[in-house]
Amino acid sequence: MKKNIFVIIASVLFSIILWVSVSLSSDFYYTINVPIKIINYPEGFISGADMPERVSIKLKGKGWNLIPISIKPDLKYFVASGKDAGQRVVYLQNSIYENSWINSDIQVISFSPESISFNVEKIGQKEVKIVPSLNIGFKENYGLASPIKIYPESTIVYGPKSYLKNIKEVYSENINYSKLDKKVSDKIKLKEIDGFFFRDNSIMVNIDVQQIVEKTFDNVFVEIKNVPAGEEVILFPNKISVGLRGGIDVLGKLTSNDIKPFVLYNDILKDTNEMITPRLVLSPDINALFLKPTDVKFIIKKF
Repeated sequence: MKKNIFVIIASVLFSIILWVSVSLSSDFYYTINVPIKIINYPEGFISGADMPERVSIKLKGKGWNLIPISIKPDLKYFVASGKDAGQRVVYLQNSIYENSWINSDIQVISFSPESISFNVEKIGQKEVKIVPSLNIGFKENYGLASPIKIYPESTIVYGPKSYLKNIKEVYSENINYSKLDKKVSDKIKLKEIDGFFFRDNSIMVNIDVQQIVEKTFDNVFVEIKNVPAGEEVILFPNKISVGLRGGIDVLGKLTSNDIKPFVLYNDILKDTNEMITPRLVLSPDINALFLKPTDVKFIIKKF
């Protein structure tokens, strides 16, 4: 019985293989949409005009010959720019020999569009800012302890001079992070721009993730700035408590002497209530939660 089952399975498989073989030996029509890429520019030149990004090519050939094309990733249709600068019109039919993936066993029936127009002009350069495209999520009670740092922060873009003025910044590839609870350092590629190339193809991104905590600093001295000669300003009290929120490693290194609340003399002159709120300048990675007291009294003495 088992022997009969094996015979049946083998017969079925052979029939399928035979059918596929016979079918793929027939002619088929196949339409493929691929990106257009201009190649072989004169040295120091590049394309500087908009053109269709893709071409639709209708092919005819044996199934065996069309299958590799249908499954091959990243196919492009190459078009030679020619030796001369200026405006160019190229009929895509004339560029078949630039594309080795279209062999003699495959017949090209049509192109859509049939031709493309582009301008060949000198390459210019411009330094622009790099913007990381990041979507970041943190584990509970964790967050950014300092601003995200990238290196390099800018790059030089090379491309057609007439189009460089439209390039204000370049972006990294989109990267998603979720439930971060530790520092991250990654190399991320820059997004390509058709017709342009960059000095740097990637950036290093450093994300300083720490546990976010709160800490109170007591007896912090309040400085008075810009008091003119012949005058004195006295604050009551002249020491306050400051509540801060930030990364555990950042706040752990701070002391009361590192926090410098202050009052400006000109702000005192504008106040009519003899009470003023001290200013506090913090690094971007630290948030102020409270000042206690929020307002302090002042007295101005003149000599």
